[in-house]
Amino acid sequence: MVVRVRASDSLSLPRGRLRVHLVIDRSSSMQRTWDRVLASARMLIDRLHPDDELQIVAYGTDAIESYPAQRVGDGRAAIRALEEITVGGGTHIEAGLELAYARASTDDTRSLCILLSDGVPNHGAFEAAELGSLAARARRRGVVTSVIGLGTEFDARVLRAVSRQGQGGYHVSADLSGLSAGLLAELDAHARAAARQVSVRVQVPESVEVLGVEGETAASVTGESARLDLSSLDAGEERRLIVRVRVPAGHRARAVASVRLSYESGLGGSVADAASLGVS
Repeated sequence: MVVRVRASDSLSLPRGRLRVHLVIDRSSSMQRTWDRVLASARMLIDRLHPDDELQIVAYGTDAIESYPAQRVGDGRAAIRALEEITVGGGTHIEAGLELAYARASTDDTRSLCILLSDGVPNHGAFEAAELGSLAARARRRGVVTSVIGLGTEFDARVLRAVSRQGQGGYHVSADLSGLSAGLLAELDAHARAAARQVSVRVQVPESVEVLGVEGETAASVTGESARLDLSSLDAGEERRLIVRVRVPAGHRARAVASVRLSYESGLGGSVADAASLGVS
Protein backbone atom coordinates (compact mmCIF):
# COMPACT_ATOMS: atom_id res chain seq x y z
CA MET A 1 0.00 0.00 0.00
CA VAL A 2 1.11 3.56 -0.70
CA VAL A 3 0.44 6.47 1.65
CA ARG A 4 1.15 9.96 0.33
CA VAL A 5 1.37 13.07 2.49
CA ARG A 6 1.48 16.43 0.75
CA ALA A 7 1.49 19.93 2.20
CA SER A 8 -0.52 22.56 0.38
CA ASP A 9 1.57 24.96 -1.67
CA SER A 10 -1.07 27.70 -1.49
CA LEU A 11 -0.88 28.43 2.24
CA SER A 12 0.02 31.96 3.30
CA LEU A 13 2.52 31.10 6.00
CA PRO A 14 4.66 33.34 8.18
CA ARG A 15 8.37 33.05 7.49
CA GLY A 16 10.11 31.14 10.24
CA ARG A 17 13.66 31.62 11.47
CA LEU A 18 16.22 29.75 9.37
CA ARG A 19 19.58 28.18 10.06
CA VAL A 20 21.61 27.94 6.85
CA HIS A 21 24.77 25.84 6.57
CA LEU A 22 26.65 26.93 3.45
CA VAL A 23 29.23 24.27 2.55
CA ILE A 24 31.59 25.61 -0.11
CA ASP A 25 34.14 23.75 -2.22
CA ARG A 26 37.47 25.59 -1.91
CA SER A 27 39.59 22.99 -3.75
CA SER A 28 42.23 24.10 -6.26
CA SER A 29 39.87 23.70 -9.21
CA MET A 30 37.67 26.49 -7.81
CA GLN A 31 40.35 29.12 -8.41
CA ARG A 32 39.05 30.21 -11.81
CA THR A 33 35.45 30.66 -10.63
CA TRP A 34 36.01 31.77 -7.05
CA ASP A 35 35.01 35.41 -7.56
CA ARG A 36 31.62 34.38 -8.93
CA VAL A 37 31.10 31.96 -6.04
CA LEU A 38 31.82 34.76 -3.56
CA ALA A 39 29.42 37.12 -5.33
CA SER A 40 26.62 34.55 -5.21
CA ALA A 41 27.28 33.76 -1.54
CA ARG A 42 27.12 37.47 -0.71
CA MET A 43 23.73 37.64 -2.40
CA LEU A 44 22.52 34.74 -0.25
CA ILE A 45 23.73 36.48 2.92
CA ASP A 46 21.95 39.67 1.89
CA ARG A 47 18.68 37.73 1.56
CA LEU A 48 18.84 36.39 5.13
CA HIS A 49 16.97 38.08 7.96
CA PRO A 50 18.99 39.44 10.91
CA ASP A 51 17.63 36.72 13.23
CA ASP A 52 18.46 33.91 10.82
CA GLU A 53 21.53 31.84 11.67
CA LEU A 54 24.35 31.14 9.25
CA GLN A 55 27.32 28.82 9.25
CA ILE A 56 29.95 28.85 6.50
CA VAL A 57 32.05 25.73 6.00
CA ALA A 58 34.82 25.62 3.39
CA TYR A 59 36.28 22.27 2.41
CA GLY A 60 39.36 21.31 0.44
CA THR A 61 41.69 18.57 1.64
CA ASP A 62 40.04 19.16 5.01
CA ALA A 63 37.15 21.31 6.24
CA ILE A 64 37.23 24.56 8.18
CA GLU A 65 34.44 26.50 9.84
CA SER A 66 34.97 29.94 8.36
CA TYR A 67 31.94 31.42 10.09
CA PRO A 68 30.55 29.58 13.16
CA ALA A 69 26.79 29.13 13.31
CA GLN A 70 25.31 32.33 14.72
CA ARG A 71 22.80 35.10 14.03
CA VAL A 72 23.73 36.75 10.78
CA GLY A 73 22.80 40.29 11.89
CA ASP A 74 23.66 42.79 9.17
CA GLY A 75 25.77 40.17 7.38
CA ARG A 76 29.02 42.15 7.36
CA ALA A 77 30.92 39.73 9.62
CA ALA A 78 29.78 36.78 7.53
CA ILE A 79 30.92 38.47 4.32
CA ARG A 80 34.32 39.25 5.85
CA ALA A 81 34.71 35.61 6.85
CA LEU A 82 33.72 34.55 3.35
CA GLU A 83 36.34 36.79 1.77
CA GLU A 84 39.09 35.37 4.00
CA ILE A 85 38.69 31.82 2.66
CA THR A 86 41.71 30.64 0.69
CA VAL A 87 41.43 28.30 -2.27
CA GLY A 88 43.54 25.14 -2.56
CA GLY A 89 43.77 21.43 -1.87
CA GLY A 90 41.65 18.41 -2.71
CA THR A 91 37.94 17.66 -2.42
CA HIS A 92 36.74 16.29 0.92
CA ILE A 93 32.96 16.53 0.71
CA GLU A 94 32.46 14.21 3.67
CA ALA A 95 34.45 16.49 6.00
CA GLY A 96 32.49 19.53 4.86
CA LEU A 97 29.11 17.91 5.41
CA GLU A 98 30.07 16.41 8.76
CA LEU A 99 31.22 19.78 10.09
CA ALA A 100 27.97 21.39 8.97
CA TYR A 101 25.78 18.62 10.38
CA ALA A 102 27.63 18.70 13.70
CA ARG A 103 26.45 22.29 14.22
CA ALA A 104 22.86 21.62 13.17
CA SER A 105 20.31 22.03 15.92
CA THR A 106 17.27 19.95 16.76
CA ASP A 107 15.17 22.89 17.98
CA ASP A 108 12.40 24.56 16.00
CA THR A 109 14.82 26.49 13.78
CA ARG A 110 14.68 25.16 10.22
CA SER A 111 18.09 23.89 9.12
CA LEU A 112 19.06 23.99 5.45
CA CYS A 113 22.46 22.75 4.30
CA ILE A 114 23.55 23.88 0.82
CA LEU A 115 26.50 21.99 -0.66
CA LEU A 116 28.49 23.50 -3.53
CA SER A 117 30.92 21.29 -5.46
CA ASP A 118 32.73 21.42 -8.79
CA GLY A 119 34.69 18.17 -8.59
CA VAL A 120 34.95 14.52 -7.64
CA PRO A 121 35.62 13.58 -3.99
CA ASN A 122 39.24 12.46 -3.57
CA HIS A 123 39.49 12.50 0.22
CA GLY A 124 37.29 10.68 2.73
CA ALA A 125 34.11 8.95 1.55
CA PHE A 126 33.61 9.14 -2.19
CA GLU A 127 30.85 6.63 -2.95
CA ALA A 128 27.32 7.90 -3.60
CA ALA A 129 25.86 5.46 -1.07
CA GLU A 130 28.19 6.62 1.72
CA LEU A 131 27.64 10.33 1.24
CA GLY A 132 23.93 9.82 0.63
CA SER A 133 23.63 7.97 3.93
CA LEU A 134 25.33 10.87 5.68
CA ALA A 135 22.69 13.25 4.32
CA ALA A 136 19.90 10.80 5.22
CA ARG A 137 21.01 10.70 8.85
CA ALA A 138 21.03 14.48 8.96
CA ARG A 139 17.54 14.57 7.43
CA ARG A 140 16.22 12.42 10.26
CA ARG A 141 17.50 15.14 12.60
CA GLY A 142 15.60 17.78 10.65
CA VAL A 143 18.32 19.02 8.27
CA VAL A 144 17.45 19.38 4.58
CA THR A 145 20.46 19.12 2.25
CA SER A 146 20.38 20.77 -1.17
CA VAL A 147 23.16 20.57 -3.72
CA ILE A 148 24.46 22.76 -6.53
CA GLY A 149 26.92 21.22 -8.99
CA LEU A 150 29.32 23.76 -10.48
CA GLY A 151 30.88 23.45 -13.92
CA THR A 152 30.84 20.18 -15.85
CA GLU A 153 33.31 17.93 -14.03
CA PHE A 154 31.56 17.25 -10.72
CA ASP A 155 30.38 13.76 -9.74
CA ALA A 156 26.67 13.94 -10.57
CA ARG A 157 26.03 10.48 -9.13
CA VAL A 158 27.36 11.55 -5.72
CA LEU A 159 25.65 14.94 -5.67
CA ARG A 160 22.30 13.49 -6.71
CA ALA A 161 22.52 10.92 -3.93
CA VAL A 162 23.22 13.63 -1.35
CA SER A 163 20.29 15.78 -2.47
CA ARG A 164 17.93 12.82 -2.79
CA GLN A 165 18.73 11.37 0.63
CA GLY A 166 18.85 14.85 2.13
CA GLN A 167 15.39 15.60 0.68
CA GLY A 168 16.66 18.85 -0.85
CA GLY A 169 16.95 20.42 -4.26
CA TYR A 170 19.46 19.59 -6.97
CA HIS A 171 20.79 22.25 -9.33
CA VAL A 172 23.49 22.41 -11.98
CA SER A 173 25.25 25.64 -12.92
CA ALA A 174 27.59 24.77 -15.77
CA ASP A 175 29.02 28.28 -16.22
CA LEU A 176 28.00 29.58 -12.75
CA SER A 177 25.55 32.04 -14.29
CA GLY A 178 22.75 30.23 -12.48
CA LEU A 179 24.48 29.86 -9.11
CA SER A 180 22.85 32.88 -7.48
CA ALA A 181 19.42 31.84 -8.69
CA GLY A 182 19.95 28.31 -7.38
CA LEU A 183 21.03 29.52 -3.95
CA LEU A 184 18.11 31.91 -3.61
CA ALA A 185 15.63 29.32 -4.89
CA GLU A 186 16.69 26.89 -2.18
CA LEU A 187 16.49 29.56 0.49
CA ASP A 188 13.01 30.61 -0.59
CA ALA A 189 11.79 27.01 -0.86
CA HIS A 190 12.66 26.33 2.78
CA ALA A 191 11.71 29.65 4.30
CA ARG A 192 8.23 28.47 5.27
CA ALA A 193 7.21 25.24 6.99
CA ALA A 194 3.65 24.14 6.28
CA ALA A 195 3.81 21.59 9.10
CA ARG A 196 6.13 20.51 11.90
CA GLN A 197 6.45 17.33 13.94
CA VAL A 198 4.68 15.33 11.24
CA SER A 199 3.86 11.73 12.14
CA VAL A 200 2.29 9.13 9.82
CA ARG A 201 1.43 5.78 11.36
CA VAL A 202 0.05 2.77 9.49
CA GLN A 203 -1.44 0.18 11.84
CA VAL A 204 -2.54 -3.30 10.73
CA PRO A 205 -4.67 -5.91 12.56
CA GLU A 206 -3.09 -9.04 14.00
CA SER A 207 -3.91 -11.17 10.96
CA VAL A 208 -2.06 -8.82 8.57
CA GLU A 209 1.74 -8.79 8.53
CA VAL A 210 3.93 -5.76 7.84
CA LEU A 211 6.84 -6.97 5.70
CA GLY A 212 8.72 -3.70 5.41
CA VAL A 213 8.73 -0.14 4.11
CA GLU A 214 10.21 1.43 1.00
CA GLY A 215 10.72 4.90 -0.37
CA GLU A 216 11.53 6.65 2.90
CA THR A 217 14.80 6.36 4.79
CA ALA A 218 13.15 8.02 7.80
CA ALA A 219 10.48 5.30 8.10
CA SER A 220 10.55 2.43 10.57
CA VAL A 221 8.65 -0.77 11.29
CA THR A 222 7.69 -1.70 14.84
CA GLY A 223 5.53 -4.77 15.41
CA GLU A 224 2.23 -4.33 13.61
CA SER A 225 2.80 -0.80 12.36
CA ALA A 226 4.93 1.31 10.05
CA ARG A 227 5.78 4.86 11.04
CA LEU A 228 7.21 7.93 9.36
CA ASP A 229 8.28 10.88 11.52
CA LEU A 230 9.35 14.17 9.95
CA SER A 231 10.55 17.28 11.72
CA SER A 232 8.86 19.45 9.10
CA LEU A 233 7.08 19.45 5.75
CA ASP A 234 7.59 22.30 3.30
CA ALA A 235 4.76 23.96 1.39
CA GLY A 236 4.18 21.85 -1.72
CA GLU A 237 6.40 19.00 -0.48
CA GLU A 238 5.14 15.44 -0.85
CA ARG A 239 6.43 12.39 0.98
CA ARG A 240 5.52 8.82 0.10
CA LEU A 241 5.45 5.83 2.43
CA ILE A 242 5.28 2.44 0.71
CA VAL A 243 4.28 -0.30 3.15
CA ARG A 244 4.59 -3.93 2.07
CA VAL A 245 2.04 -6.15 3.81
CA ARG A 246 0.94 -9.77 3.62
CA VAL A 247 -2.86 -10.12 3.65
CA PRO A 248 -4.29 -13.59 4.35
CA ALA A 249 -7.09 -15.14 2.34
CA GLY A 250 -10.51 -13.96 3.44
CA HIS A 251 -9.56 -10.29 3.80
CA ARG A 252 -10.88 -9.35 0.38
CA ALA A 253 -12.65 -5.95 0.42
CA ARG A 254 -12.08 -5.59 4.16
CA ALA A 255 -10.07 -2.95 5.96
CA VAL A 256 -6.47 -4.08 6.35
CA ALA A 257 -4.92 -0.98 7.87
CA SER A 258 -5.64 2.30 9.59
CA VAL A 259 -3.60 5.41 8.89
CA ARG A 260 -3.17 8.18 11.41
CA LEU A 261 -1.65 11.55 10.54
CA SER A 262 -0.75 14.15 13.13
CA TYR A 263 1.20 17.40 12.85
CA GLU A 264 1.57 20.92 14.12
CA SER A 265 0.26 23.36 11.54
CA GLY A 266 2.46 26.18 10.31
CA LEU A 267 -0.57 28.39 10.90
CA GLY A 268 -0.74 27.32 14.54
CA GLY A 269 -2.38 24.47 16.44
CA SER A 270 -2.17 20.69 16.30
CA VAL A 271 -4.05 18.54 13.79
CA ALA A 272 -4.84 14.82 13.80
CA ASP A 273 -6.70 12.76 11.21
CA ALA A 274 -7.30 9.07 10.57
CA ALA A 275 -8.54 6.83 7.75
CA SER A 276 -9.01 3.12 7.00
CA LEU A 277 -7.53 1.32 4.01
CA GLY A 278 -9.02 -1.72 2.34
CA VAL A 279 -7.89 -4.21 -0.29
CA SER A 280 -9.85 -5.59 -3.21
